[in-house]
Amino acid sequence: MSGDEEFSESTALNRLRYLQVLRYLVGDQPASVYFIDLDKPIDCEIDGWCPGELIEERHSDSDGVLCVKNLKTPIGTLSKARLRESDIIALHTRSPLPQ
Repeated sequence: MSGDEEFSESTALNRLRYLQVLRYLVGDQPASVYFIDLDKPIDCEIDGWCPGELIEERHSDSDGVLCVKNLKTPIGTLSKARLRESDIIALHTRSPLPQ
């Protein structure tokens, strides 16, 4: 097997795993979001995710977004919100990831 074939198989496997994770994440998965400017994580349900490259109205500082529901902020609960990737440090889901 040549190096190109190994790379191609590895890339295909990584792409499949990535798509499985994305499919898993969309579907009201409970999660905690860790933000740059907050000491404690914020609870929510994941509604969807979109990388910055796919956002139609791009700006020079355009980030991907994480769409969530029932975001429990320090000042109340938001029924829906779009979170910029650049504001998020980590995302912790409460269910095991697919194998």
